[in-house]
Amino acid sequence: MGNSKSDQYPHQLHIFVLPFLAPGHMIPMIDIARIIAVTDHSVKVTIITTTHNALLFKNSIDADINAGHNINLHILQFPSAQVGLPEGIENFNAVTSPDMSSKIYQAIGILQQSMEQLLRESHPDCIVADMFYPWTTDLANELGCPRIVFQGISFFSLLTF
Repeated sequence: MGNSKSDQYPHQLHIFVLPFLAPGHMIPMIDIARIIAVTDHSVKVTIITTTHNALLFKNSIDADINAGHNINLHILQFPSAQVGLPEGIENFNAVTSPDMSSKIYQAIGILQQSMEQLLRESHPDCIVADMFYPWTTDLANELGCPRIVFQGISFFSLLTF
């Protein structure tokens, strides 16, 4: 018997985090994912994102991995050519026109298929998804796991609405 993680945690919980493709949503969700990975070693955290979005926080995730935390990125290929966007435009912060915004939404719709397939194959214990991915509710029910919703607006504004 050794002291490996598998000896300490026979069933390691696996949480998938799906941030929406906008920095105001990605940054706090990445922070949440990192906090989970750093504070609970019995949990594996996988963040699903795209190539250029991963560049925004890859250094932080790499530092966490090097420190021994169980967090990783699953990179999906952004369908730039399929929706008519220039290579590298993968989030709402990079758009310069309303037309580009609608193409980002189209791309998110295409990415949904890849995200669903990954989650079905991975059998997560929990899905933490942005409020703009409502389809994750049905998928989580299908997979028999909880879905936690990230809602990026302030709690006070919800109370006063």
